[in-house]
Amino acid sequence: MNPQVTIIIPVYNVSAYIEKCAHNLFSQTLYEVEFIFVNDASTDNSILKLEKTIALYPEIINKVQIIQNEQNFGPAISRNKALDYAKGEYILVVDSDDFIDSDMVETMYNEALISNADIVACDMLIEYAHKSIYFSDYVPENASEFFPNMLTNIKSTPSLCNKLIKRSLYLHEQCRSTTNAKYIEDKFVSACLYYYATKITKVNRPFYHYIKHNPDSTTYSFNQTHFESLILFWQKMDEFLLKNNLTEKYAQLTSITKVRDKVNLLFKTDSYKIRKQFSAIFSTEEAENFKHLKFGEKLMVFLVRKKLFIFTSLLRNLIQLKTKYSSN
Repeated sequence: MNPQVTIIIPVYNVSAYIEKCAHNLFSQTLYEVEFIFVNDASTDNSILKLEKTIALYPEIINKVQIIQNEQNFGPAISRNKALDYAKGEYILVVDSDDFIDSDMVETMYNEALISNADIVACDMLIEYAHKSIYFSDYVPENASEFFPNMLTNIKSTPSLCNKLIKRSLYLHEQCRSTTNAKYIEDKFVSACLYYYATKITKVNRPFYHYIKHNPDSTTYSFNQTHFESLILFWQKMDEFLLKNNLTEKYAQLTSITKVRDKVNLLFKTDSYKIRKQFSAIFSTEEAENFKHLKFGEKLMVFLVRKKLFIFTSLLRNLIQLKTKYSSN
């Protein structure tokens, strides 16, 4: 009998987090679950700690696989590799420095059965060192809005980790990642999955705990890799739109989204030299959509255009300070 759900967990240098992640996985209330860990060439003792944790749960040992990568490929390719081994009716992806509630899989799987859903999303708790922030994901009622909503991420997160996804959706070639990008690596896959899904529903509970205080996380600090990943994402997305005759339909939406994605990274990186290096990307779209930007976004674009890169750091610090005090 095939498992009801396969949980895929890429592992790379998460020694401080893997035990808690594994304990919560192995405590799931749904019994018919298989676990596929992918050792993405970890150089610390993450796998040793994982193996010791697995040994504490003899009842699930036969349901656990650890796949070895010969080199560090990143989470996207690791997840893709695990999909070739997965047998579950539905797939859940969990990052190995995060953790999930014990009834997450059962609750979401039951919702999938009741709703006959291709995808079931849930809310998340974003865990900082001294506080938790509730993130409420958004699922449009109209299926025609699934794809554009995921493309912009104005209301929805592109993360795969808070979504239970029917394995048959991954049979679409375009729903399998082929890049080694380590930032927004799941956004392209999520957008494609939302494009092919006919029914998406949501459970209004924060089952997934997203750790934001891991200094080794790819979203802890922003650098050149993030801009390169963004460029790669839009190259692949433009190809997807062209292949599916969607380029003209979503031309305006993709144009403004490219600019907002760029400006978002300009604010997130703390290096004015990196802003200078990537200042010219999406310049055509930037000129077309300048009037649609918010004031802070316009100011950042203006400073970049005028090559006042040192002042971009001052703007960034002012925006961060304002955000900090407004959230207190």
